[in-house]
Amino acid sequence: AAAGSHPLHPQRHAAARNLKAEFRVQDVVELQGESLFDLIVDGHCLHCIVYDEDRGKLYAALSRLLKPDGALVIETMARHPAVRFDKAFLLDDLGVLWLRFPKGNPEDLKRIGDDWYHPNRRILHPEELSDEIRRAGFSIEWMNVERQTPPEETWLYQAIARKT
Repeated sequence: AAAGSHPLHPQRHAAARNLKAEFRVQDVVELQGESLFDLIVDGHCLHCIVYDEDRGKLYAALSRLLKPDGALVIETMARHPAVRFDKAFLLDDLGVLWLRFPKGNPEDLKRIGDDWYHPNRRILHPEELSDEIRRAGFSIEWMNVERQTPPEETWLYQAIARKT
């Protein structure tokens, strides 16, 4: 595991600060219950959910799981005009980042030209991300776009949102 990615890493930090915190690593859409959390942190999950239907399910689950005054903190990849990817990838107009595959299950793949591609990420413009979050029933209290170096890298979209 990469540094800091171990599931006990955040618990250790919370314990060192005498904070009462519960950490879960699981599919949030399948988590049962309502109004369970004061805070939900999405650290680079959103861009891994490609299809609108799945993104809608995620936002619905987040809304259901947040307490009425709870906060949703998001950091995800954002596209911009100068963003570039390795030649194994293709970024379409809908923000879907396709990964070239030599062969595979045609149900998961899309033929583009002579090659097969698998949907890998959904990388939207910052304005599109803000609009999507608002359409999902959240208000954005704070938003920042962190430009990366080199300039061809995706930007980091950061937001704090609450249920409306």
